[in-house]
Amino acid sequence: MDIHPKTRLVLLLLWIPSALLSTNFILLSFAILVYTLPLIIIFKVYKPYFSFIAKFILPLFTILTIVYGYLLGSPPNKIPGSDPYGGVVFSATIIVKLILLTSIFHLSLLTMNKRKLISTFRCWGLNKELTFIFVNAFNTYDDWTIKAKQVIEARMARGMYRKNRKWQHWLDIPYLLKPLTFWAISAALNRANYLNERDLLYRIELNNDYFSYSYKDYLHLSFTIFWILLIIT
Repeated sequence: MDIHPKTRLVLLLLWIPSALLSTNFILLSFAILVYTLPLIIIFKVYKPYFSFIAKFILPLFTILTIVYGYLLGSPPNKIPGSDPYGGVVFSATIIVKLILLTSIFHLSLLTMNKRKLISTFRCWGLNKELTFIFVNAFNTYDDWTIKAKQVIEARMARGMYRKNRKWQHWLDIPYLLKPLTFWAISAALNRANYLNERDLLYRIELNNDYFSYSYKDYLHLSFTIFWILLIIT
């Protein structure tokens, strides 16, 4: 989202506690369908978003539904077996809440302009050391992806890996952990030394005219406040 970093931080701090505290299935679903899901599609971060939901949240929903809807037959605050439908609703509410939190984190973090990461974190008030940590964390996934492809290609060249066997990925995890870990640490240290030697953090901090407020900031804040008022009332 092309919004001011301070607006992004405020939205993150407002949405997380409000989503955690809300127990209204309809309001949680409303926030997803009207606000977060359209933004995820607009900013094209739907691939990792739907992948995370399919791999982690939907299996969790199945487990919770079986536990509270069938085995216990009620939500936690009622007598077991007295309300199977309530157990299913309780499970669905938890899942919708997790989906909303997932949407918030995807929109807050994956839509950041990587060229402005340092300026964004400095604008949030983070010191030099914390900025190093967060910048490296944002780039670790890319480093791991590059190195993982190199390791897999090397194993394929030796005849130790077949691309058409998806289950082979799980068998290759022990062989990937060591090179990926050392690669990520090495890349993080090199990146930190590069930024530190050129004192880029302080240079960017002095030139903090990167960002400006626009009507988008006020629209996002307005909807967020409106949703929080719905929860309170």
